[in-house]
Amino acid sequence: NRIHKGLDSQTAHTKLYNELHQQCKMFLRKLESEKIFSAIFSLNGNRHSSISILSISFLVIALCMLLLASVFGATGDHIVEILVMAIFGGLNIFIAIREEKLRKTERARRMLDILSEYFGDDSKTFLGNPTSYVSKDRPVNHSFTMVWAYRDENVINLPLNMLVEGDVVLLAPGQTAPIKVCKLDSSLKKSAYVLEFGQTFNLAEKSGESSDESLDYRGKFLVLESFVTNLVRDELYDVDNKPVSPAENGQYWILQGLLFKFIIPLILCASIICNTLRLIFIPDDVGPWWQMMLTLQVNVIMPYLPLCYPIISIVGNMYGVARVVHVYHHPDRMEWTAIFYTLRDILRGSNRYLPRSCNMVHLLGRVTSFCCMDQHSLLSLPNPSVSKVIFPDPDNVDTQLEEQLSTKTSNSEITIDKTESSEQLPQSSEVIGNIEVKDGNVITLVKVLDLSVDSQDSLRFDDFQWQNYLRNLKPIGLNALVTFTNLSNHNKLNISDKVLDQGTSLPITIYEWSLQQLSSAIGFSEGAKRPFKKYVEIYYVDNSITYKSSKPLKRYRVPYMLSVCLMEESAGNVQMFSQGGATVTLDQCSEYWTGSNICNLPVNSGLRKAILDVFRRNSSIGFCLVLAYKPIVEKISYLKNRCLISRRKSTAGACSKSEFETYFMDHCSHEYSTKKPVFSQSSSNTSHSKVDEIKLEGADEEAILRLFQSQIFIGMLCFEHEVRQNVVSLIEHLDHAGIRFVLFSSENEIRSRAFSKKLGLETGWNCHISLMQSDSQRKANVDGAIDLDDSNNDNDENEVSYEYPTSTAAKLPCGTAAIRPHLETVDDVPLLVPLFTDCTREASLEMVNIMQEYNEIICCVGSSMNCTNSKLFSRSDISIAVDPEFPKWCENPTEMDEDSSVSYRGKTPLVLSSLINTFCCPLLYNCNNYVAVTNVIKEARILYYGLHNSCHYIILSQISLSLLLLLSSCFLLPPPLAGSHILWLSCAIVPLIGTPLLLSRSSHDMMSLMTGKNNQHRKASFYLQNKKLKSLYLLLKFVPSVVISLLCYYLTLRFNCNRKTDGMCHFLLGNRNRSGNGSWNGWLTTDIQDLTIAQNQTFALMLEISIGFIDTFNMKIWRSLFSNRMWLISSSISVLGNGSFSCKRIRKILRYKAADTISETREIEIRYQTWHEFPFLNLLQSIFSIAAGHIQPKSCLDHYAAGQEENGYYVVFDGEGEAYRVYCDFTSEPNFAYTLVTSWKFSNAMMIPFKWQGYNVDSPVNEFNPNWESYRMSKKRMKEIRNLEGFTHWRFTCNYDTMERVDYRDYVRVQFAKYDFIDHDGHGCREVEYINVMGSGCQSCSTFFYQLSGHILSVKGPESKSNCGTEFKDMQGIEIPKLGNLWGNYWIGNYNPAFRCQQDGNSTTNLWFG
Repeated sequence: NRIHKGLDSQTAHTKLYNELHQQCKMFLRKLESEKIFSAIFSLNGNRHSSISILSISFLVIALCMLLLASVFGATGDHIVEILVMAIFGGLNIFIAIREEKLRKTERARRMLDILSEYFGDDSKTFLGNPTSYVSKDRPVNHSFTMVWAYRDENVINLPLNMLVEGDVVLLAPGQTAPIKVCKLDSSLKKSAYVLEFGQTFNLAEKSGESSDESLDYRGKFLVLESFVTNLVRDELYDVDNKPVSPAENGQYWILQGLLFKFIIPLILCASIICNTLRLIFIPDDVGPWWQMMLTLQVNVIMPYLPLCYPIISIVGNMYGVARVVHVYHHPDRMEWTAIFYTLRDILRGSNRYLPRSCNMVHLLGRVTSFCCMDQHSLLSLPNPSVSKVIFPDPDNVDTQLEEQLSTKTSNSEITIDKTESSEQLPQSSEVIGNIEVKDGNVITLVKVLDLSVDSQDSLRFDDFQWQNYLRNLKPIGLNALVTFTNLSNHNKLNISDKVLDQGTSLPITIYEWSLQQLSSAIGFSEGAKRPFKKYVEIYYVDNSITYKSSKPLKRYRVPYMLSVCLMEESAGNVQMFSQGGATVTLDQCSEYWTGSNICNLPVNSGLRKAILDVFRRNSSIGFCLVLAYKPIVEKISYLKNRCLISRRKSTAGACSKSEFETYFMDHCSHEYSTKKPVFSQSSSNTSHSKVDEIKLEGADEEAILRLFQSQIFIGMLCFEHEVRQNVVSLIEHLDHAGIRFVLFSSENEIRSRAFSKKLGLETGWNCHISLMQSDSQRKANVDGAIDLDDSNNDNDENEVSYEYPTSTAAKLPCGTAAIRPHLETVDDVPLLVPLFTDCTREASLEMVNIMQEYNEIICCVGSSMNCTNSKLFSRSDISIAVDPEFPKWCENPTEMDEDSSVSYRGKTPLVLSSLINTFCCPLLYNCNNYVAVTNVIKEARILYYGLHNSCHYIILSQISLSLLLLLSSCFLLPPPLAGSHILWLSCAIVPLIGTPLLLSRSSHDMMSLMTGKNNQHRKASFYLQNKKLKSLYLLLKFVPSVVISLLCYYLTLRFNCNRKTDGMCHFLLGNRNRSGNGSWNGWLTTDIQDLTIAQNQTFALMLEISIGFIDTFNMKIWRSLFSNRMWLISSSISVLGNGSFSCKRIRKILRYKAADTISETREIEIRYQTWHEFPFLNLLQSIFSIAAGHIQPKSCLDHYAAGQEENGYYVVFDGEGEAYRVYCDFTSEPNFAYTLVTSWKFSNAMMIPFKWQGYNVDSPVNEFNPNWESYRMSKKRMKEIRNLEGFTHWRFTCNYDTMERVDYRDYVRVQFAKYDFIDHDGHGCREVEYINVMGSGCQSCSTFFYQLSGHILSVKGPESKSNCGTEFKDMQGIEIPKLGNLWGNYWIGNYNPAFRCQQDGNSTTNLWFG
């Protein structure tokens, strides 16, 4: 019996705060009640955690075995290891439990932070006064879900999620209930009429209302439950219902699916069997039983224990999130201080960006589908714009008829001036004489002018000659300007419709902003409407159309026409301007304006058919509005300042005549709220009193109906939503990145396809699917539900009977119920289409679930003001909310900026509603800049693969250590690593080297990679069966290094053993013949220092494996080795740390003795002085690592550095990574490695590349097939080799192919620093390091060189006038009289056979770089 008047802002906000706060606290208390053992067991099978029950069990077993080894061995050697393992293991378990709890409570804590920020501790600081709410008259589109409600005794536009129990909302007939509500009767008390969520308010008997209510009727309903109560509770528990990220899935299957279930038990069993056999068969050559059966088993599984990887993984993930957050806020700069503070807050438990429950690095780095749930204000501009202006084409008027018509209408032709004060329309209604108009006689076509929106959001005509049609456009522009500004009731009027025998209604809206933009584009300004003053306001509704289509419509519009009579104050005449649907308005038009004349418009005219045809085509993809005009000649002073409503109703019987009902109201500008309270017990339940409505009958009604008749058709407008200019580029960037853009459209197929085509999406065959329910399901749900945005209706007016073809030729499923069977039995096309039409909230959510079931990684993008998106945000892999722009509605655009109620800044209900809707979203963008998400995706992708790289290195290093220990047992070697070494490498060296690999970069374009799907249901053998190549690739990254490390360890032990036993050492078991050796034949007693030196070499294994991970995808080390500076620094620190840990003091004494002459040798002696002699096996290990594929040699010098000593052909790589063969000389000169670049026989001396083209010209011969007879390397590769580090000299030799040595006869060597001939063009004296001709030579002397682009490089003989003073003499000291050119540019008849290069036709000349 209580009277419900609605809530005040303070009470409503307190209720909202209390309900949200209570839900979050209840959720947190439930999780906090879990005990420590429950928290530990919750890690079992948890894919979000890197620790499992198995890993904890292995850790406990290892600690127990070490403790037993200490007891049985009566030593304290393992005490430090036990303490370190216990501390690190306990710390990792604690952090894992903490991270899991933070992940589960992240959403609840974020909601509490939002409430605390906006309400404060006392929940009284929130701004909620009436001026902070959105006005009820402000137009909205589908990106907003709002409802009229009473707050502080005022009707406001309230977001749905702000509704609380006790609110009173206003629902129009045909509107769906936003939440469970109860109808209020005339005394404002609860009635028995209750609507559940989604049910439609109909004027039925059970509602207690008459079907003859006023046309602007809205019923008052009491809200029975808060909107967010159940919604927030579901979203809090949805944190475990989301799919696991690809990174966490991969981590789960590697650690828990492969390592702890298969690899560790297998390695442990193999180690136990191997050491047991050793203990049985060779007990005197191994250690004590407790060491063999306990210590070694712990050592082999110690690298896998959760000692460092969980912490590194968590910190790496949080660092990646901090980097992505920084790019989100500052895409143009990198501030490490800001990143550090963000990382600190995240590690402390900050929930602002949901780093644990919605990791942006894991999800944005691997997203495969970018799903947009709202198109208005996000993809398109908030207001629909005029896309076409249609009017009778004056160019198609027959010339003779035009002359005839012009003579009859010369007195009535009106000229329209451009002055604002004299804008006039045709004032005469004179009819052109008895002209029989048939199709095509007067006019058969209409003129269509296209318009588009420019970068300043202004309309402009696409046709640059549009001003030629100003005489047609000016009446249209004036109608658009003055009509909507003088209609005061169009936003409040609801038209009752009985087409489907239901009491539904639909608000009539017109596009004020778009019409104003059109009038401005035509040339009108605000001053053009000043001469006109509103006289009468008329609304005409046609309810006589019968719905005949066999296909149910989701939405429909009642045919209508809006008219306003205006008085021109200067002339005193009255003119009527009309706007409405095509059929209704054209029925009232008997004439049309051609731009110069007024012509008849018969019912069956070609113009009418052309207009209706254009209307049908455009109304299927947009909204059409017909404009008409009529000068008023009869007296209507008695209607002044009245608001008339005329409704045509159909009566029973097929041939019966339609009846009209006409009302006029005295209060045209009636509002739903006034200054005085609107609620009283005696107040009517309608929005205004029925006494204000007076029904007209008889002559009065006929007079009103005559006002509508005989109007002049002036044109038609088509409205469409224009795509934002930056959205198309966003879709192109996503497509380039392998991310599929998917649009979920709530509109029908035709409109959705038209809009998708503007976005650049595929709209043809097999490119869209309708999520509309099947026919049997639709019939039960056709309830006449309406949409407040009438631009989104399926059909218009009596054209509802016209069924447009909407299906494609493809056989695609319709509705989500048919999609799953199609995917299981037919194909996966539904997962590939870019467009889904006829989407509802339930259908969209179900389709997202289907896509996730088939391993798609979904990024959901939607409006932050659409409350139906909150569930989608919660269930998607990752979601991005966008604050939509409100449609413009005021005359002055600057007023929009002054309206704080529609601003997303400050503490307003709008901002709070947005945050409540999007508390599951890590990112919140503005509608104008959300296209910058591509920068965030790129950064996330780079960090994802860097994190993937770092984790792979750590895991492979752990496997390498374990495999090294197992292989040493199999080959009967002493343990290559002690327990302290394993802990040092696992907890210090590997993290120190592996963590900087997070910053690894790839030489590939990261935004052009196909990331792949999220394989959630793969088996444990996934990597071995389905990823054979990848597994082989990973094995090659560490197995060769493990083998080489073991070989170096063995050789080091054998070297030291042979040194002490004079070669009497056993090839496997060491010095087993020496008495009193002790354990391991003395390696753990008398020779422990030698064993320690050998064990310390294993450190190089970790460093070498990391080299293969510097580049994310490539192994081109020399190109990327210095790209990761942090890796270089950490590697240097690890080298120093490992040296300190092993307590080695290495001194190098390098003695370098250079010979006085070039023929003498250089000697390098390196001695290592440590506690014992330490061989250079680390160098050998590096050589084998190079051979395993870690380094690509660039020249012979790289092969020489890798230990190659045999001359021959080798493969090198150029600067582009392309492999080619070269001949290498390693032995002819000590400490030199030469690469052959040119060689030719004397018989080929006249070939162009060997005589007429210098080395400054690119003239390769047999570039990929080096030989001695005819070979010349390309200039590009010559320059690449010359520029490599270490290449300092070039030389000429003769007959190297037959001699295979260099005796320095007929030989010249020059430093590149003295003469670089590759780019030289000219001649002159150059200093040589050594030259010898026929046995006579000199050192550090000058020689005359000659090279032009048309002559190959050569040395001039003694007959040259410029021989730089060099005298060539034979062995007896006699000057050589005739020598010619040397080492090139040979001349027939001018050569000396005593010169080796010119002995005979098979003599060769060889050019080398070294």
